[in-house]
Amino acid sequence: MSSFEALEAECLHQFGIAPRKTDCRGSFIKLKWFRGLKDRIVLNDDVHMQMIIQFSWGSACLAHLYRSLCRTTRVDCKEMDGPLTLLVTWAWIRLPFLAPIPSNPRVFPIANR
Repeated sequence: MSSFEALEAECLHQFGIAPRKTDCRGSFIKLKWFRGLKDRIVLNDDVHMQMIIQFSWGSACLAHLYRSLCRTTRVDCKEMDGPLTLLVTWAWIRLPFLAPIPSNPRVFPIANR
């Protein structure tokens, strides 16, 4: 089984949709395909809804954040994408002098926790 066939089989198993060869580069699936995945998945029965719930979205966000942070270290990088709220919250917890001092503590309830 080639690397593309393995990717195709795993995506069919996990998502019910397989990427095309143009959506892959070597043994990697392009992020663009995953971003459009939510529009292509039809959640019309309990089986598909349970498949979505089973994914480890926190791990995926963290992996994407680390990848984005690595890309921003390049000289030619002009912007960054990813779950920047996680990065800001981490910075507020680890470096409290960066955190804003709100006059109303209910302004940032999740980040303050």
